[in-house]
Amino acid sequence: MEESIERYLLAFEAKSLSEAACGARIEKLAVTAANLRQRRAELAAELEDEPEVGDVEIDHAAIKATLAELIEAGDRPTAKALLRTLVHEVRVESRDSIWPTFRVPTAAPAAWDRIGVRSASATR
Repeated sequence: MEESIERYLLAFEAKSLSEAACGARIEKLAVTAANLRQRRAELAAELEDEPEVGDVEIDHAAIKATLAELIEAGDRPTAKALLRTLVHEVRVESRDSIWPTFRVPTAAPAAWDRIGVRSASATR
């Protein structure tokens, strides 16, 4: 944005652009630049509020235990829904070469109630 403003000022100084045309265009560019700076500040503030993935403490053992319990003891539709949620992609190269890619949960099992996942022991 600042480069565009500089080009208009140089054109005005070289007398290849009228004062009215230059002033109007620079005013529009200045408003756009101010809006972009404000939006950048808003996004930066939002990023500061979000925990970084590395900062989130995950109890992998608890997640693993809950997943195993759901798959083994839970009802079939729940297990299938859970697997559909966790599996991001399955790449099949051949009958002997199947590569699943999983999503890693960032919520501990205690938070799963809020998203509708319940362990088999919680439903008994």
